[in-house]
Amino acid sequence: MQKVIKFIKKNVYKILGTLLITTFIVIFGILIFSLVYSEDPSSLYGTRLSDINSHPLKSEQLVLLKETIVKDTKINSFTYSIRGRIINFMIVVEDKTLLTYAKDLDKLIIDSFKNEELKYYDAQIFLKSINEEDTNYPTIGYKHHTSLDFVWVNE
Repeated sequence: MQKVIKFIKKNVYKILGTLLITTFIVIFGILIFSLVYSEDPSSLYGTRLSDINSHPLKSEQLVLLKETIVKDTKINSFTYSIRGRIINFMIVVEDKTLLTYAKDLDKLIIDSFKNEELKYYDAQIFLKSINEEDTNYPTIGYKHHTSLDFVWVNE
């Protein structure tokens, strides 16, 4: 026990410095953690979606759009998902479908929404071919809520 007391007396400043630095590191870590991670994990978008209830999308509208696009023989599958203010459309086309033909589906998608919806939601179209070796695919089109048309990657 005397060896411990002698060690503490001899190294009191080093021990206090180490404790002080450790305390600062812990406090700094807690601050960074509280800044990076939200207290409410359900609020991924914060207050950016506070008015989304005044711009509802009807599921019938999206189902009708899906039925219309899937009727096309050049379309293999069509799915959609909504995350916040972004509507994602995944379209898989049949082999040897021209890219220009597939890109023209953006007009059908735009026409299926009301003007107010187009001015609130962003939209993305992911085009993919069932033939994974097709060099024209995949490609992505994006429409910001302030723009009128889709902008395509590699245009």
